Amino acid sequence: MNRIPPGSLWTTLLCLSIPTPAAAQTADLIPIALAYVAAQERVMEADASPVDVDSLLAFVTDDFLYLHPAVNARIEGRASARAGILSHLGETADATIRVSTAIEEGGVVTLVTRTSFRTRDGEAVDRGGTTVILFRDRKIALRADF
Repeated sequence: MNRIPPGSLWTTLLCLSIPTPAAAQTADLIPIALAYVAAQERVMEADASPVDVDSLLAFVTDDFLYLHPAVNARIEGRASARAGILSHLGETADATIRVSTAIEEGGVVTLVTRTSFRTRDGEAVDRGGTTVILFRDRKIALRADF
């Protein structure tokens, strides 16, 4: 029998994605997710400020969890997310995040994206990805990037 190890990414996603009555009653979360993506894009500009970071984090819960398994990232809490984002301000410019697909189901929004930007050294970066966003009371409780 295949078992999911406790504490793994999949255990976290499974536990967080079980709809609660509040999550099941939410609808129209895609516009919130797209506004969040626009705020993320703004934070990736060369002239982004702490005010832009706070605008981005206004979308998330206090116990927000960010996961990015490809780079082994796990950031817990809005304050930790803020500190991490602030530490990277000015590293990118000319950011564009294009959403080609947005699917909403039971308090979860999945976005298929294409992100492009320039690094501080002028290197052009262009990459595809999938972002899974779990909402709680119309705020983002979890973001997982794949």
